[in-house]
Amino acid sequence: GKGKKKVTLMDYIMQAQREEAQSEKAVHVPVHATRSLQAELLAPLIDLSYTEHVEVQRDAAAVLATLSVDSDNRRVLVKAGCLRPLLGLCASRDIRIRRDAWAALANLTAKEEILRRIVEINGLPQLISASASQDSVIMRCTSECISNVAGSLVLRGHLVQAGGLQRISELITSHDSQVRRLALTSLHRLVTPGRRTKDDPEGDGFAKALHLNGILVMLARLLIRHDVSTQSQVLSMFTTIIEANDDNRAFLADSAVLQSLITLVGRADQPEDMQITREAAKLFERLGASSELRSAMIAEGALPVILALGRVDNVSLRQSCALILETLAHDYACKQAIVDAGSTRVLSSLARSIHKRISRPASHAIEKLTQNDDIASQLMGSQLLTTVILNCSSTDEVVQTYATDALAKMCETPGNGLVLLTKGVLPALAAPATKRSGTLTFLASKALVALASQSEEVACELAYQGVTRVIAPILYNKESKTLRNSLQVLRLICESLEILASDELGTQKEMAEQQKRKPKIGSAFKQAMMRAHAARTPAEVWLRLSEEDNGRAASRLRVLSRMDDELGHEAVVVLNMLRPVEEEQNALYQAATLVQKQFRGNQARARSRQLYESKRADEMKRRAEAELRFVTNAFQQGSPHSRRRAGSMFPDGLQRDTQRPTTFHKEPSLLINDDMQRPASFHKQPSHCRRSIAVTQTVVGEGSARPGSAVDLMILAAHTR
Repeated sequence: GKGKKKVTLMDYIMQAQREEAQSEKAVHVPVHATRSLQAELLAPLIDLSYTEHVEVQRDAAAVLATLSVDSDNRRVLVKAGCLRPLLGLCASRDIRIRRDAWAALANLTAKEEILRRIVEINGLPQLISASASQDSVIMRCTSECISNVAGSLVLRGHLVQAGGLQRISELITSHDSQVRRLALTSLHRLVTPGRRTKDDPEGDGFAKALHLNGILVMLARLLIRHDVSTQSQVLSMFTTIIEANDDNRAFLADSAVLQSLITLVGRADQPEDMQITREAAKLFERLGASSELRSAMIAEGALPVILALGRVDNVSLRQSCALILETLAHDYACKQAIVDAGSTRVLSSLARSIHKRISRPASHAIEKLTQNDDIASQLMGSQLLTTVILNCSSTDEVVQTYATDALAKMCETPGNGLVLLTKGVLPALAAPATKRSGTLTFLASKALVALASQSEEVACELAYQGVTRVIAPILYNKESKTLRNSLQVLRLICESLEILASDELGTQKEMAEQQKRKPKIGSAFKQAMMRAHAARTPAEVWLRLSEEDNGRAASRLRVLSRMDDELGHEAVVVLNMLRPVEEEQNALYQAATLVQKQFRGNQARARSRQLYESKRADEMKRRAEAELRFVTNAFQQGSPHSRRRAGSMFPDGLQRDTQRPTTFHKEPSLLINDDMQRPASFHKQPSHCRRSIAVTQTVVGEGSARPGSAVDLMILAAHTR
């Protein structure tokens, strides 16, 4: 009818296909059946496992192994009571039954509650003894069961008490890689720290038990003989032992363990072993935290191998080398061994690295080496001193702090003041002295005090090299200890200058000889900058301070002298020794200094001006000659236009006549100035100009002229201008 959709044959066919598909998807399950496994349904299967027929037992063990693969079925199997039948099947004489039974137990022991049930029914000894089987499948299954027990923080103590360590020590030497991997995993889980239990009161694992049973030595042998995977597992285990407890580090002090690690680290030049070398180097970093292990490492010959890491073109290995040297530089014996091994060049290269993770620990190691005076004296002639001086100007504040501290400790070594000043220590201290960091400023002042306290000669040398440039920014610091150091430096320098001036060695001749013997400091630029602030008397020291930053350093010193505390009294003493000059003398001295600084620039400007004037005189001479030739020719044979053009060369105020003069007088006196008396003939004759130019010997004869001398041309040029 109308309004109804027309149904075609294709619509009937498609509807029938949809109904058929829905009927196929429908599953008719009986009322008593279910998709999930139930414990009641497993009772017949459990009973079949007790039969004496081998074929039936094989089928029962295979079904139990298959059902245990699904994690949802494992609790149901245990609830049905399949653990005891499985343990019985594990003792069967048939190899197929034993394999399926151990496979089922390996799957079931993945849950900790099932492990507890096995321990409760005393199945752990059977599990350990079965691992001695010669069948590879059974060994893998039993190894997995032992690994699952070792992973339980509560039950692993039972494994150790049942003698599982001895069995595991046999499994780690197996030729089967999977069995060896599972055995190493079991040991790793045993040494991992966990909760405190009855068997593990400290909760730090059973590393001590492994050490007593000699397993650590066996693991060390695996580092050399086996593949990369085994080596990685052993190194990871050693790292866990060290991190578990500080006392556990002593367990790795055995010679065999250290020699194995040294062998691995020595393979840094082999690319295929690079990852293992990195792990062994990181293990060395952790071993260096113990004083006993540091001494043992050096005694076993690990230092040359460690230094070889610093020469490898690998950032990670170079970082490990720097970190190991940083940890070793604690004890005096280790420091001396590092210096004797020739590590100064390696440390210098590491400290100059662009990577902060390398330069920072290397700089810290150098700072630790300089804590002993005798070792610091040995480093004076090495490349480390140059590196320390360069790092004092580093952009990394951490490296700069370590370098400044090391330099301050080197300055404290007696008898090395002049050597340090020769190497350019004073310009190097200028960089940390100007920093806002209070630590850097204090270290710089500490180094200056150490240098000035060594001898009078060193203190005078500081003044000669311009120490005021370094002290001036230190006076702005607010720390009392830093200010006290700066005042002490000024006092020592003033005392030394006064003593040297009053002594026979302080005569002008001797001082000149000392100036000749004075060594160069740093580069030429630094030397010039520091020499510009040199001072030879206390008064000059004060004047140098007055020059710094528009006199702020001198003003700061005056402010400190007005304080009522101990620091103010020291400032008063220093001011009395400096003897400040009057303002007029100060102004004169500053003016003389300014002239001296600008002398070289003035000389250059004077030479340029002289050259310019000479060139200008030559140009004027050439132009005067040209003008003279033009005027002479114009008046001799030129047209009226030429004469007018020649007359335009003269200044304004000249009277011009367009008529050409009929006669040129040959007397030079006719060409005279306006203020002189003129003959009548001069005024009667038509003339080009009434104002003439006093040029002597210009007109020679009637109708002829010749160029004048150089003096005449200069006079002509002056008048024409």
